[in-house]
Amino acid sequence: AKKEAVAVVGSIGRVMQLAGVETMPIESHVLQAFVTESLKPFIDTVVTFGMGHFYMSQSDKGGLVYGGDIDGYNSYAQRGNLPIVDEVMSEMLALFPGLARVRMLRSWGGVCDMSMDGSPIITIG
Repeated sequence: AKKEAVAVVGSIGRVMQLAGVETMPIESHVLQAFVTESLKPFIDTVVTFGMGHFYMSQSDKGGLVYGGDIDGYNSYAQRGNLPIVDEVMSEMLALFPGLARVRMLRSWGGVCDMSMDGSPIITIG
């Protein structure tokens, strides 16, 4: 093929090794996300807080969908950890103290591949 694209979610390093590429400037990290009970609409955009590694938006059903920083160590486990939950909740309450009594319904984690600076790697091979 004249052009190739790799679009893998998680474990791209291993996939590229199978293709004969030994090193990639990419690491796999676990990210977690959370959703709350349904609330009346009050956010109509995505809120991000770079210094706190926090983002939040409100779904069409009213739940707040939010998350934060990557886990502090590389792992292929598709679950989160409690320190990240605590950190993300602290950032949410720093920005929105009125949400202190909102109930979290679900949380989930997944493996994402990230470059060192968070930018996509696009090149002409």
